Amino acid sequence: MKASGISRTPTDEDKKSVYPLVIDNTNDEKVIIDDNNYLPINHKAADAKDGNLYVYLTGENYDIIVGSNYYKALWENNVLTLKSAQKPDTPAFDVSKTATSLSITATNYDVGYGSIKYRSTKLRSSF
Repeated sequence: MKASGISRTPTDEDKKSVYPLVIDNTNDEKVIIDDNNYLPINHKAADAKDGNLYVYLTGENYDIIVGSNYYKALWENNVLTLKSAQKPDTPAFDVSKTATSLSITATNYDVGYGSIKYRSTKLRSSF
């Protein structure tokens, strides 16, 4: 029996469909996909001359960094396409503090990466 292909779309652990994307990484640079790091040693192909990273991503848009190059993986017409992009803006924040409070205000509302974590410790002093 000869098979002509596999018709089932692969899924992730949440049962979301995933789609292949090939990222050229012939210089063995670190790859970052939406804040997830992929070191070259972790994605070497069976063929040592193949410098590509083969990933499966859900049907969404992604920010990708390969070394110092920026890309967008865009989900368009049921296909993931890798396109060159400008370096993302760094979110800007104004921080003001008093003896009893801390206020963080975003000044760039178009971009938001990562999260802010803070820990508050109430200090007591005795004299």
